Parts: sequence; C-alpha cells; structure tokens
Amino acid sequence: MIIDAYGDPYVGQALAAFDRDMGLPDPPKFYVIYYQATQFPTQGDWGWGLEANLDVQWAHAMLPGANIILVYTPHPDDSLFMAIADMLNLLSGKPMIISLSGGTYEDALISYGISISGYEQILATAAA
Repeated sequence: MIIDAYGDPYVGQALAAFDRDMGLPDPPKFYVIYYQATQFPTQGDWGWGLEANLDVQWAHAMLPGANIILVYTPHPDDSLFMAIADMLNLLSGKPMIISLSGGTYEDALISYGISISGYEQILATAAA
C-alpha cells in the first residue's frame, strides 16, 4: 500500500510505460483509492505526482508479483496518517507493506506545536 497526497491522474499509464521499458509484467492488481475524495484533485502538485509515480513504479520493480494499492489523500496533512489507520482496519490480517511518502523533521512539527505521539501510535500499529 502506497499513500501519497494529490497524486497523478495518469499513474496507471505511467506504470504501464515503466513496465514495458523495464520488461516487467503488469501487477496482478492495481487499485487507486481516493481517500476522503471522490476523484483526483484538479489542483494537485506536480511534485507529489512525480513522487506517486516513483513510489508505484519502484515498488512494482521490487515486488513484481505483488498487488498494488495506491491511496491518494486530498492534502499532505493528517489525512496521510488517517489513511494508514483506516487501511490497516480495512486490510486487517492481510500481508502488506506500507509506503508513506513525504514528511518533515520531527523537530519541525514540534516547533509548530504539533504532537507527534498520535502519528507514532499509528505507525507502531502498522509495524506490529
């Protein structure tokens, strides 16, 4: 499972081109989930789109036989972590690897008065 903000509406096409160039088979299943949104946001960020493509393509290169679930959140904020928590509940008991792109230094969050303990608890649950 890959979680990114904004995303790229052409991620499937980019993956197909990457697979063709690298001689990889299509993934068994490839899902795109719009978390807290109904479609790809029209005001995305090209950097996040690039990040989503890199994440998907190289995850597939490392595990070509794995299913891929790509979760787009509408913003690079708490929704990234809420998506992890909800996906853990949804996919409980199923094997998975979680990739969460983006981030910042913990000190930067703390300097803005943001408590990271909730994030740490979600990530610890994911790791368990």
